[in-house]
Formats: sequence, C-alpha cells, structure tokens
Amino acid sequence: MIDSALEQLYYIEISAKEDELRELALEMKKSEPKQKRQIKEKQFMRLEIGGGTAYIGRNSVSNHRLVFQFANPDDIWFHAQRIPSAHLVFRKSGGITQDEAEQCAAIVAGMSKAKLNLKVTVDYTQKKNVKKPKNTPPGFVIYHRFRSVTVTPVHIDENTD
Repeated sequence: MIDSALEQLYYIEISAKEDELRELALEMKKSEPKQKRQIKEKQFMRLEIGGGTAYIGRNSVSNHRLVFQFANPDDIWFHAQRIPSAHLVFRKSGGITQDEAEQCAAIVAGMSKAKLNLKVTVDYTQKKNVKKPKNTPPGFVIYHRFRSVTVTPVHIDENTD
C-alpha cells in the first residue's frame, strides 16, 4: 500500500493537466468495474520497437486501463523494480528478443522516478502474471514469474501517440 501511495504521489507530481488529476481522483473513488470493457489504444503512448508495438500508460489510471482492460494475456508487461514508473505493454506475435526487452525497459526507466539515475532495474513478465489485489488503488499490481534487466534510462517525447 505504501508503494502504491508513492506511485500515486509521483503521478500527481508529474501530471500538469487538471483533467488528468480529476480523472485520477474519480478512478480512485470507484471500485473495480464489474465488467471488463475493452479500451482503445489511442489512450496510451504508442511506439514501434523491433517487430512489435509498445503501449505506455501516461498516469496511474492509464496504467490500470492499459494492463487490465487493453493488454492480452501473452503481451509482455514492464515496470521499474520497486519504484514508481509507467507501465509498458509490448505486443508482438512470437517471442520478445533481448534487444526489444532492453529497449522497452529503457523507456520505462526513463519514465520512472529514477529517470535521472545512471542505471535502473526493470522487471518484465507476461501480462497473465500481473494481478491487481482487491481494494487497491489504480496502478497497484503484484506479479510473479518475471525477469529483470538493468538499463540506462531513455527519455522519449511523452506526446508520442
């Protein structure tokens, strides 16, 4: 819960738009939706990486929607280890290469609270290994069966769609 609160605080600090903060407040007040509804990809940043596509959450609400309403079970999910960061979902038919994993991880590191560090460790796993415990705020997840990679953060233009 403390990690979740720190992640929420991080997104509040970096959110410059009033509408994003209102959306975050509304989402935190709501309980988990009863029905899963599919979300359109235009809500996320989108980048072509190698032979696949990376989708990146813009805040904790966007991260939640990306992981639990947009991602497929076999997509690869990325998050900085033990620090607030964007969630990234990599979608590709076939397996992910080491180079693709490192590029995705570097982007997540660049969109984390540790973006100014020289090296950041990023965990990744199939989306089906990522769960949201009941009664936790948007963006809070637990995961298992993951790999880790340590990368240099890469900063991208957050207006990329």
